[in-house]
Amino acid sequence: MKRVLFAICVIVGWLFCASTASANNGLPTLYITLNNTSYEIIAAGTKDTKYPDNHVDIIDTTGQSFSFDNVEVKGRGNSTWGAPKKPFQIKFNQKTEMFDMGASKKWVLLADYFDDSHLRNALTFHIASLLDMPYTNRGQFIDLYIDGQYYGVYYLCHKTEIGKSTVNLKNEYGILIEMDNIHEPDEEYVISDIGNHTFLAKDTVSDSEQVQHAALEDFRQAYNRFERALYANDYDAIKKEIDVQSFVDYFLTFEYSANVDGISTSFYFYKDGPDDLIHAGPIWDFDFAYSNFRWRTNADAPQRSPYRSWSQTIMRRAQEDSYYDSEIFLRLMDHQEFRNLVKQTFQNKIQPYYDEIDSFITDNGNYLRASATIDNRMWDRNPYDASVGYIRDWSRNRLDYLDIIYGVNSTAVSGTYRIGSYSVALNQGIFTDDYYLQPQNDGSYKIIAVNTGYALSAESPHEVGSNVSFSRSLNIDAQHWYISHHENSQNYIINKNSGLFLTAEGDKLILQEYRYNEAQTFNLFYRMKTAIRTNGRAYYQIVSASNPNLIYQGNKLVARNALFTTSYQITKRFDSSYNIVNPLTGEQENWIVQESTAGQLRFIHPRRLTALSANGHELELTDISDAPEQSWELREERLPQLANPLIIIKP
Repeated sequence: MKRVLFAICVIVGWLFCASTASANNGLPTLYITLNNTSYEIIAAGTKDTKYPDNHVDIIDTTGQSFSFDNVEVKGRGNSTWGAPKKPFQIKFNQKTEMFDMGASKKWVLLADYFDDSHLRNALTFHIASLLDMPYTNRGQFIDLYIDGQYYGVYYLCHKTEIGKSTVNLKNEYGILIEMDNIHEPDEEYVISDIGNHTFLAKDTVSDSEQVQHAALEDFRQAYNRFERALYANDYDAIKKEIDVQSFVDYFLTFEYSANVDGISTSFYFYKDGPDDLIHAGPIWDFDFAYSNFRWRTNADAPQRSPYRSWSQTIMRRAQEDSYYDSEIFLRLMDHQEFRNLVKQTFQNKIQPYYDEIDSFITDNGNYLRASATIDNRMWDRNPYDASVGYIRDWSRNRLDYLDIIYGVNSTAVSGTYRIGSYSVALNQGIFTDDYYLQPQNDGSYKIIAVNTGYALSAESPHEVGSNVSFSRSLNIDAQHWYISHHENSQNYIINKNSGLFLTAEGDKLILQEYRYNEAQTFNLFYRMKTAIRTNGRAYYQIVSASNPNLIYQGNKLVARNALFTTSYQITKRFDSSYNIVNPLTGEQENWIVQESTAGQLRFIHPRRLTALSANGHELELTDISDAPEQSWELREERLPQLANPLIIIKP
């Protein structure tokens, strides 16, 4: 690769380009020679103390070197600055190109002390690049020496700031914002009205304080409009304030990585002037992700599991203490349009690259092995190869789980079903009745027993092993279930409130994390040729099964091509009979509806216990039997004046 030295802007500077080293060539090396200070002095001070006039040499893997004077060095990070292995920021006196990543003055050296694999940040940046997220950081692993002393493997990348090579905003009122509820007291910030979240002005296009204040106020007002729409469940209003796709992409990077940060701190937004939407990103800070929850502590914490929903197990803390965590994604995922876009994006931009993601972990693990093995020994951390193997296995399991959650679409439709555990015979007591799947606005379903009207409910939705039963409770979230197709007629039934999977355990139903086994797959069987709506308005024509050209109208049969034929509103009564109402006259009849042996319907008079029969063009009540003239079908009537007609699905 050609390397060039040239002037940037009006300042003469050095351009350094280097090809990415192969696994057999080791890492590039960065040497810092300090002036009038030492590593010990810097490490003992605050991260914000600046040390000027230092010298930096970079040697690439071909042996070619580049030198820079007047380099400023300082610490960086929050919790990482308190770790033994210190992270740094270096600042050149002119914009400097590094490893084909674009020219900047400021560069950061991530220590990745809490990440034994050294791969978590780089891996997530790679996922973000698959999603085409704007302004995603790129980095280069290097060996770092300070005053001749080796300090281990560092990840060199841009500082998150506004610039041509970083967050390239153009409007005078362009602003980069960080949600940071754990901020320094002297930083300029605003607080949102409802969520009570703190937003720092990290960088602005303009240097004018007046313009900077106006840009921050513009963001505050736009975010509060978004937040009000979010809590009002108004998706149309939400779309007027945010770049929805950017929030989808941001969500998927965190859902894949199960990052515990980024929802209370390091959650970035940008807005390029008053006429722009709020954009989520760029992403940052993943050393606690991928089951690295607070490093080696809490080994059994739900946050470490690859089989749990990130938004439900981690962000659920927001409902306990909203100061620390945001409910943004919990509430966005309540909207079916947003959830469908998440699925579509996952299927198009992550699913096709499973092998590439796996290779990224393996290849970079091999590339870093020599240096990272020494680094982990120096800083008394877990063995390197085992750490890489752990994150590779975790990632594979995570992608298997996401396949079930976002990789397929629900196959269930409104209707009456017989549900059975794949591993348990239907006559053994699990789901032996008929159930009505009632679709909800968020894409989930209520599963309601036809005989009792009770709904399938999770007693403690977030507890593994919690019982599931049919309840009259109105706990909406506990009664919402996602249905994800597995194969044939088998489906996973997933609690919306927690992301835990319905599981058959003997003759009980419980919640468990995802594990592929037969106890977590359920069959859905249609029970009736035509679904009868159990609540709300549904309009049907009642058609003779023995003579489909005849339609029941009022108290007589008429030809289907008659000028006026009546559609009936059919709703279920508390006593399990049905109201059949003629909407033109308001006349009402009550019938018991049964399925005949032929699969059609019979209408039974609830007091006389006789069945409605078609005798030619006449109607009569006769003794209950399975005679053809007692067979009826319901056909949906699509009347333009009726809102939201029910779609009748036939198997």
